[in-house]
Amino acid sequence: MTAQDETGPRILGVMTFCNKTQLSFAQLVAGLERPPTADHPRVAEHLSSIRETVVKIEALCREQEGLPGQLPTPSRRAYQWLKFLSEPEPLVQHLTALGAAVAGARALPARKSLPAALQKAPLHLEFFYTSFLYRVTSQSDLIQVTLHEGFVGAPPAVLTALLLSALDGRSAADREKVRAYSVSAPFVGLVQALETPISDVDEPLGRWVNLVDVFTRVNARYFAGSLTPPHLRWSRSPNYRTLGHYNYLTDTIVVSALLDGSDIPVYVLDFVMYHELLHKALGVTAMNGRRRAHTAAFRRAERGFAEYEKAKAFLQTLPHKGRDLFDARV
Repeated sequence: MTAQDETGPRILGVMTFCNKTQLSFAQLVAGLERPPTADHPRVAEHLSSIRETVVKIEALCREQEGLPGQLPTPSRRAYQWLKFLSEPEPLVQHLTALGAAVAGARALPARKSLPAALQKAPLHLEFFYTSFLYRVTSQSDLIQVTLHEGFVGAPPAVLTALLLSALDGRSAADREKVRAYSVSAPFVGLVQALETPISDVDEPLGRWVNLVDVFTRVNARYFAGSLTPPHLRWSRSPNYRTLGHYNYLTDTIVVSALLDGSDIPVYVLDFVMYHELLHKALGVTAMNGRRRAHTAAFRRAERGFAEYEKAKAFLQTLPHKGRDLFDARV
């Protein structure tokens, strides 16, 4: 595991370690005759390895004068997942749920609906901290099903619906059961636990702009003051890829420090805040295991901003990178 010399902390090998760990988890639960416990030798071995890796990631971030929360999204989520599993209870819960999911998948008839070449292909199941609820990728010799870590505590009926939705997807009732659980207190609580390692106290006061003032102004003008204040903070360093994002599960708006300047027009800051508050007000739509935030309805509402074209034109002049100026995170 080594660091790259780029702007912001970058660490090589994090996802490779996670992938190897996932394969080892699968082998472990396949060989267990009863639910795992913290004192099982292989569970203890995994716990030690995960803790060692978490320490390495944190040390490499410090060497680059950064924090794990500033890592690129895939590495950041991998760190959060590993940090979460670096305690005995979450690790045992994860392995127990994985064993239940593997056993449940064997009993599902849904694979009969797959192409003939895939019906007998080995099935690899894993839970991970992802931006989607579930995803299936397949090759001629393997079907991989990745489930959101938030489902680790789900009851058997929800796990069954989740697997059926992933492997078959024809049942609206199963999809609705999955969606309902994804906004339940247990799911949200687990995601908040995953977010805890990098969550900060609110940091709304920048060098030039107080985000509380921006929120208050936009909330009054466009939402009749109806929205409760979310957590507000500036990014620790200018984010050139995403100028703003809203995290539904932690109710947090983060604005890129790139916009904290005396040369940024008020209407631009208001538009960024308006965009993120629309995410808070409108919520998300679940479709095929993914949560969609930038729906057609959202885009129509976004154009209700008084200086929409002017704000968009200004933002396009900034040195951002990527396909979109904004992001909504799950």
